Amino acid sequence: RPTPLRYYVNDDGPTDVDVYTTAVGSPTNRGYASNSPLHSIQAVLDRYQLAGGDEILVDTGVYELSNSVTITLLNSGDAVERAKITGSTNWAAGGSWLQPAAAMAAPAFLLFGAHDVNVSNFRLTGFPNGVSLSDSSARCTLSDLDIQGSTGAGVSIALGNLIRLERVLIRESNGSGLSAGSSQVSLEGCVLWSNRSSAIILSTSQAQISNSVITALNDDLYCYQMGTGTVVAADYNDLYVTNGAEIANVAGLAYEDLPQWVLDTAQDRHSLSTDPLFHDPANGDFHPRSVAGRFEFATGWTNDVSDTNLPDFSPLIDMGAPQSAWSNELAVNGSRRNIGLYGNTVQASKSNPNHW
Repeated sequence: RPTPLRYYVNDDGPTDVDVYTTAVGSPTNRGYASNSPLHSIQAVLDRYQLAGGDEILVDTGVYELSNSVTITLLNSGDAVERAKITGSTNWAAGGSWLQPAAAMAAPAFLLFGAHDVNVSNFRLTGFPNGVSLSDSSARCTLSDLDIQGSTGAGVSIALGNLIRLERVLIRESNGSGLSAGSSQVSLEGCVLWSNRSSAIILSTSQAQISNSVITALNDDLYCYQMGTGTVVAADYNDLYVTNGAEIANVAGLAYEDLPQWVLDTAQDRHSLSTDPLFHDPANGDFHPRSVAGRFEFATGWTNDVSDTNLPDFSPLIDMGAPQSAWSNELAVNGSRRNIGLYGNTVQASKSNPNHW
């Protein structure tokens, strides 16, 4: 193949909110032209075979799935270029929102033996898992996902190698935020919020976690719950626990608070354990509080109002790893990235103009 290919998907709704296509999706369309998009991701995968550098662009709209979007070895990238499935960047209009059909009992995305695949910019609501990776899937990256209300773990990994999550929000799952077994996984700039089981459950796995907000909000829950044979390298996070939740449980040994965890494991030495002061997490807004400037999807930039009962700035601001990139944050940025989803992005909440 001389050049990578692009494929297009759109729903049958209004096109004025679309960013990739100029027509509604249809099963009779060609799929490889922006004015002739197919109606579903699976329709592209069924008709065409992805290769390294190929990309499926999924436009703004709501997509009901009766079966998982299944990606296997046959639709993978290669060591030079990834295969990509990319949703809409128009989050203000709802983005690319995948929902399960009635009685569907499968993940939204199923990566089965896939490798070198990127999945980004999707909202996934109400599936058993937002994403499931298994059967030695390797070198796959999930980024800019909002996974809400999963009936199991938001992201489930089994026998995964070098799986990376970047700016992934996993919230309000009935299970854990992330579950990984016999896998290698890394989290960068993620938020795991208000899940009904422990935020991260690991067994016989290796995990690297940084610049992320990991929460456990009820009794008998943990930010990290780990079995034997698990190795974690974690720092510059916010491990927020309330209502009797604890920082970690390692093979039955509980760590109630952050100092105890740091002293015994030497992990999270520069991490926080405090309320991140997100603007409106109950309604999906995880931008940190800032009287100097906070981004809103609907209206753009606004300034939080000073309140005698609240700090002017979220503790996440300028508290990311010093070696992490930060230059995409608009001024005033403190020359250091924020912890959380929007660190080192143009939506990063602004820093205190008076040096701390």
